[in-house]
Amino acid sequence: MVVTVAGAVAIGYRPASWSGVAGMLLLMLALGLGVALLSTALAIRSGSASTTNLVTLVVFGLSFFTGVFAPVDELAGWMRVIATVNPLTYIVDTARQLGGGTPLAAAPIGVAALAALTVAGTAACALALHHARKNR
Repeated sequence: MVVTVAGAVAIGYRPASWSGVAGMLLLMLALGLGVALLSTALAIRSGSASTTNLVTLVVFGLSFFTGVFAPVDELAGWMRVIATVNPLTYIVDTARQLGGGTPLAAAPIGVAALAALTVAGTAACALALHHARKNR
């Protein structure tokens, strides 16, 4: 992540505050942790490491409907509906607002979605480990 920010600074990105950038990086770290926890839980539960690609595929698919590639307001009607209910939209908006120094309008929903993802990932890992131990 630091390399990505350094590359962005090298090509002209000027953050409003470095504390906002640090917050953005922590937010993205928590997102990665949540996705990794869900992937790990799926691998433990299924007994196959190749199933971890399913979580990555779902997150990758949902990322197209977050406003990263096009503003949500400019998406087609059905895409806008998906982006509105997609929790990743609010996480990405929160990260963008942290990095840009703008008011944190999306933060309550973004942080709640991220917390839910992390709690769900942790619970899924714990349940998968319990299942794996019980069925040895």
